[in-house]
Amino acid sequence: MMMSKRAESALIEWVPVNERIIKARFHSKYIKLTVIQVYAPTMESEEEEVDQFYNQLQSVLQTVRKRDM
Repeated sequence: MMMSKRAESALIEWVPVNERIIKARFHSKYIKLTVIQVYAPTMESEEEEVDQFYNQLQSVLQTVRKRDM
């Protein structure tokens, strides 16, 4: 993983969900921050693949702690 030393020291956890979704959680000055990085399927993708992607993304969003930004 490529990130600055400052970001690396703030990293609490990172979870690679699949080849399209990763979740990372960081300490920030006042609160904790959760970042979800996604690479969504394109318009040319099969409908099943798109549905699966958004279902997985919804599942990941539900794991974000309520107090996190």
